[in-house]
Amino acid sequence: MAVGALTKGPVAVALPLLVLVPHALATGASVRRLFPRRGLVAFAAIALPWFVAVSLAHPDFPGYVFLRETLARVTTTRFHRTAPFWYYLPIVPVAAFPWIIPALARLRHWRLTWAARRDPSAREPLLFACWVIVPLLFFTLNQSKLPQYVLPLIPAFTLAATRNLVTGASTTGARAYAALAVLAGVALVALTVWLPAPITLTPSEKAAIPPAALALGVVVLCSAALVALGALARRPGIMIWGYAVVVIAMPFLSGNLLAAVGEDRSSAAVASATAVALQRAGGSGAVLGVLAYPPSLPFYLGRPVALATATGAELTSNYIADNVERLRAAPGSPLLPAGYWREALGRCPIPTVFLTGAGNREVRETLGAALPLLAADSHYAAYGPCRPRSQPPPPPQPPPTRREGRVR
Repeated sequence: MAVGALTKGPVAVALPLLVLVPHALATGASVRRLFPRRGLVAFAAIALPWFVAVSLAHPDFPGYVFLRETLARVTTTRFHRTAPFWYYLPIVPVAAFPWIIPALARLRHWRLTWAARRDPSAREPLLFACWVIVPLLFFTLNQSKLPQYVLPLIPAFTLAATRNLVTGASTTGARAYAALAVLAGVALVALTVWLPAPITLTPSEKAAIPPAALALGVVVLCSAALVALGALARRPGIMIWGYAVVVIAMPFLSGNLLAAVGEDRSSAAVASATAVALQRAGGSGAVLGVLAYPPSLPFYLGRPVALATATGAELTSNYIADNVERLRAAPGSPLLPAGYWREALGRCPIPTVFLTGAGNREVRETLGAALPLLAADSHYAAYGPCRPRSQPPPPPQPPPTRREGRVR
């Protein structure tokens, strides 16, 4: 929980407690046992030094973490992630597929489980129920919603499914799963013929979806057959493999699709063109974002990227946006005034590559009139590098020669 608090904030503390405290109250266990003294000391030793150090350097940090980024996100709509209360109802079954079906195999016996809640045999199913229901209720009431918020619930479905399969409920739910898996498999195979496009897709993504859907559809159909066979033979091991094969196959069968999505989301191509251009300019220079900032660009370039910005919102950090003027005034700050890029373009103290949003027509027209286009995708466009006044232009490149019908 301490490591989670350092990386994700208070929600990493809240989620385990939202599961374990209701479970302790339901089963009659001691809530105090959830807070052992050694555990609290370990938590403080891991999490507090960093938090105290940052708070001393930035006194407004505790208020930002607890009030703005936690309380305000949960209770207000100011972060523009509000969704209806049923938002997670269609997401959870898809995210938990295929484990959700065997996990709910004994749902009809919930009254008996609740009546025996203080019996040790009922503690595991009640733990899984608390693991799903209470956090899901919290996320539903939360005013800030994203699909990936339900990821912490998925292990509970998997563990509950395995428990049911190996403790006597192996055939329960098999018929329902086989029917749903056949429908899902046929639907996936149908994507090779008819591909709906509710969102904008790149050509490589459109090309990668049909083969991935076909392969995954075949696996889902095989999964349905394995589960049905295991139920008929009363072999829980075969059924577990039938369910698991879907999850195991996903990362392998969707590799090309994930690569296409990654290529669309990544700034690797822009970074490569930028690095080559700066190398040709002598190996030294600067990269300046003009009202745009690809988060992965500094990683690929191995250097800081300055940003000409009015609000700092391009960095996707609410803390920076709230304190942009103070941070801009710090010595050596990479946060520059919004109009600085025009001065850098006209004066060009060092070779500089300018990067802006693909849809920023005004900036692109100005940069395109003065500098060559290095790279462009659906998100960003890079121009340059500009050359200092005293620096001679690069020698012209020899034209390509043709030999045997091929360009070399």
